[in-house]
Amino acid sequence: KNLNEQGAIVTAIDGSRSLIDIARAGGDGVRWLLHDLSTGLPDGLSDADAAIAHMVLMDLPDLDLLLANLHAALRPGGTFVFTLLHPSFFRQSPIDDGLAGERYRKVTGYLAHERWWIDSYGGHWHYHRPLQWYVQALVRHGFVITALSEPPSLPHDPRPEAEWTEYERWFAQIPTMIALSARRA
Repeated sequence: KNLNEQGAIVTAIDGSRSLIDIARAGGDGVRWLLHDLSTGLPDGLSDADAAIAHMVLMDLPDLDLLLANLHAALRPGGTFVFTLLHPSFFRQSPIDDGLAGERYRKVTGYLAHERWWIDSYGGHWHYHRPLQWYVQALVRHGFVITALSEPPSLPHDPRPEAEWTEYERWFAQIPTMIALSARRA
């Protein structure tokens, strides 16, 4: 069920008019706002129980204003949950080392902050930051981390695991996404 179908008052924010139009067509009772989150949250959001940012933080050049706004918009004890591409493994290509009989991801330059152009999803900038940066930013803005999840990267079809290829079984052991939950202190 959608959050609003469970009684929540939901305000959703996106920077794309066309994506908002597509979402509104579902008629789900959500209040949609067109807004660029790189400028922080829109005015008027306060006393929220929760905020969710799904796959957006790594595409914003600066997060300090947004995190400060989120802290102010959440009630004390309110929860902030976000997902992003796993900073340890995104853009780290799989290596098949036939001589050693190994397959792995070679991680290089992980601690360096970088900006990469991504062609998918209409083209956009991706801002690589190591996981410690996200943790330190949350703490700096008055959040306490309550959970971290690194879900497996499953194949895109519903086949049972017994039918997965050797590559799919290996790939599922390296997370491509990460989720964090934090509480407003």
